[in-house]
Amino acid sequence: MNKEDEIHEGQTQLDVEEKYKALSSPMVSETYRRVTQLIESLHHGKHIDAMTEKWLTLTQNPPRIPVFYTLTKIHKPTESSGETHHFGL
Repeated sequence: MNKEDEIHEGQTQLDVEEKYKALSSPMVSETYRRVTQLIESLHHGKHIDAMTEKWLTLTQNPPRIPVFYTLTKIHKPTESSGETHHFGL
């Protein structure tokens, strides 16, 4: 698969609205806040220890918006350059 085919395949996957739906705004900040509250609650309820709480909260603040990327299928012969292609969401 050449570069153009890989980009086309990635865009084809993103165009399936049942699997990928464009958001009206990024949900990263709200998700970060909710996950942080859940981790704190687990720690205060003694379900996780302080080290686990610290490990689970080690992230960028604010977190970055995840990137959609594709990987070449290794079980099929390919002519890929081995590059990773990023698609804007």
